[in-house]
Amino acid sequence: DKKPTYKNQHRRFFGGDRSFIFSLFPEMHVYLASGANSNFLYYDVSEIKEMSGVGMGGQPDFYGWYIDDWLDYGHCRGAPNCLTFDSPPLSKQENFYVDFVEVWQTSLEMILEGE
Repeated sequence: DKKPTYKNQHRRFFGGDRSFIFSLFPEMHVYLASGANSNFLYYDVSEIKEMSGVGMGGQPDFYGWYIDDWLDYGHCRGAPNCLTFDSPPLSKQENFYVDFVEVWQTSLEMILEGE
C-alpha cells in the first residue's frame, strides 16, 4: 500500500486532503482543506523545544493551531487566515495555556450531518 504524495507538504506534516479543523465558538464551523498547501497534521519530537508538539495547518511556527509536547502551551499564528484550511485564528489570543485536552474520533461525514 503506497502512501499518497502531496505537493507543497513540509517533511514534518502528515495527513491527507480529507483533514479538517473546526471551531465550536462563537458558533460551530468546519474548515476543509483549501488546496493552498498540504500541511495537514504536524507532529515532531525534537531536541529543539519550540518544534516539539502537534498542530494542524499552516507551516512550521505559523500553524492553524499548535500544542507543545507537554500539552501545556499552544498558539494559533495562522493569521489572518491559516492557508491550509482558510480558517481564521481559532483562539482569542495568539498564545495560550492549555487547561485540558480532549481527543475525539469522528469523521467528516458525521460533523457535516450535524450542521
